[in-house]
Amino acid sequence: MLKNLKNVAVVSLSTGGSRVLGLLRDVLLFAALGASLWNSAFILAFMLPNLFRRLLGEGAMTSAMVPIFTQVLQRDGKQAAFEFFSRVFCRLLVALLVITGVGMLLFGWLVKSDWLDIRWLLGAELSVYMMPYLVFICLAAIVAAGLNVIGRFAAPACTPMLLNLSIIGALLIGMALREGPADIVYWLCGGVLLGGLLQLFVPAVDLARQGWRLRPMFGKTADLDELSRLFVPALAGAAILQVNIMVSRLLAHSLNESAVSVLYLASRLMELPLGLFTVAVSTVFFPLMAQAFAAKDEASFAQNFCSSMRLVIAISIPAGVGLILLGEPIVELLRFGRFDSADGQLTAALVAIYG
Repeated sequence: MLKNLKNVAVVSLSTGGSRVLGLLRDVLLFAALGASLWNSAFILAFMLPNLFRRLLGEGAMTSAMVPIFTQVLQRDGKQAAFEFFSRVFCRLLVALLVITGVGMLLFGWLVKSDWLDIRWLLGAELSVYMMPYLVFICLAAIVAAGLNVIGRFAAPACTPMLLNLSIIGALLIGMALREGPADIVYWLCGGVLLGGLLQLFVPAVDLARQGWRLRPMFGKTADLDELSRLFVPALAGAAILQVNIMVSRLLAHSLNESAVSVLYLASRLMELPLGLFTVAVSTVFFPLMAQAFAAKDEASFAQNFCSSMRLVIAISIPAGVGLILLGEPIVELLRFGRFDSADGQLTAALVAIYG
């Protein structure tokens, strides 16, 4: 248990650094763009790659891959496990390239159409630039999951900092050049793409140091068939939540120019304690439960599950109460630049609801 708590602390501290940088990123984002049309369009364009990240990266694909990867590792050794991982990586890469290409063509066609409102037209234009991020972040998620299974937590936990630093750098450059919102938003897109590339590169190098070598491997195996059987229901389950998030953002974008921005900031504040603690707990304990399941050790599985649930409950309930009681002063503390008081009050009300 002490080792598990140590790993939770490593992930939590790394994630904490990322979340602090993420909070700084969002503060700068709202200071530079406010709750404006440009900010809402950027958030909407950023949403689609993150939707696929939850479905094909750290969500359904990761939850299906980790148990099988663990089984192969324990049954056949590290080399066989890395070969299985390469097969998954190559298949996912092909699927992501197809999705990205289709998405860029679709949004490019929408940009050239003359029947879209400017609010949607700008979102479609930024989506064309943001789609390649989908490839980087989904592949980075399964590489991070592979590292977690073999007990490497620090590198994948630190990589989100690279994205936040890249976006912060892009914002600071745009603001230092005294660019207007219409120009800063394109700097933001460049920052996201650079950050996504770094998020993939750093954990991939760490996994390569553990012995993984990427080779084009597409042959079917019994383990891949089992992965498919796990992936389909996991995808359906994850899609329910992610489609709900997408629909809520689209509905907000149809209301006015600022609704998406306000909704986004409130959700980010809600996700801060989740990212700091509960995600760290699940990151450490999920591979342990997968190992216990592979070894048919029901007692160890139950012990790890109950330990993780106790930690999550002990953290999430006080965090929820804190958001309800302190939402307004938290938002006011973060408000400056183009982020005005009226939008701050709307955000505080949403923070309380999320709490």
